[in-house]
Amino acid sequence: MTPAQRGQLVEIPADPAALPDPSSSGIFVEGAADVAVFEEAFEQIVATAQSPDESRETIKKIMEEKYS
Repeated sequence: MTPAQRGQLVEIPADPAALPDPSSSGIFVEGAADVAVFEEAFEQIVATAQSPDESRETIKKIMEEKYS
């Protein structure tokens, strides 16, 4: 699996570009200003994301509440 498929921004210093969602339209964003928008959004997502263990616990709790 490539970094883009895992939801990571792939940086090419000489030519800033981003593939925001490789699973859908395949839109390729180019240009430093446009790519910066996606970099900032990605950094915010990473900063607020739960760890894998926390995510499992959250999902488990929601499922128990909904289906118990």
